[in-house]
Formats: sequence, C-alpha cells, structure tokens
Amino acid sequence: MFSLKKMLTKILTGLYEVGRVRTVHSNTETFYSETVKYNDGRLVTNMRILVSVECTSTGFGGYYNADSVTLTGYPVAYAVGTIPTVMTTVRHVGGQSVCTLLAQNTSSRTNPGGIYVMKNTSGSVTIEVDIHAEGVWK
Repeated sequence: MFSLKKMLTKILTGLYEVGRVRTVHSNTETFYSETVKYNDGRLVTNMRILVSVECTSTGFGGYYNADSVTLTGYPVAYAVGTIPTVMTTVRHVGGQSVCTLLAQNTSSRTNPGGIYVMKNTSGSVTIEVDIHAEGVWK
C-alpha cells in the first residue's frame, strides 16, 4: 500500500519506485545497504560499511595508508556502460580526533572504488563509511 508521501510524489512528479532492495547485513564489513529503482531509470544506492586501515605512510602533514582500500561492491549493478556518481563520507572515527577520507577515482558499475584515509597519528583506524551512488539501471 502506498503511503501518502509516496502517493503525492507519484501524482506531482510522475516518479515512483519499481523496486527496492534493503538489507541489514550480518557480516562484519557491511552494516546496511538500500537500493531503489525508479520508473524514470534512476538507480540510487545507499550503503554503510566498516573499514579498518593501517595509516603509516607520512606526507601531506599526516599519516595515510600506502595502498587504497577497495570498498564493498553494490548490491545491484548499474547499467552496462555507465558509472554512477558516488559520494563517500566518514560517519564514525574510532578513537581518532582527526581523520580525512580521500576517494580514489576507480568506481565502476559494480563497485564505488577505493579510498585513502589520512589521520593525525600513525597506526590503525576503524571508520564507518557512508556511500551514496546515483546512476541508471536501464
């Protein structure tokens, strides 16, 4: 059954969901993912994952990981020949006062790419990363 908000959105914009995949994961890497397909061809994915990184390389005024960390793949792949727009943000920083997330531009239709983490002290850090991707499914 449609909620009032969904019904008004459909009436006013002509947009409606044609599919939704929502998962609360039990593994230690992915906490949450939600993918929504819309009738206009858009595919929107939101994910929250846990990343542990060893930051021991020095430079740029802090410490960073020498190799990028590849992020978890999307639950639903985007259309062949397309790459979605991806935004990544740090949600929680375990025990660190300063931490910056640097995205690596290697995203594909099945994966949001990789990240580098920069922090103010040498050593490991565990962070929650929110990923928002928008593209097309058809």
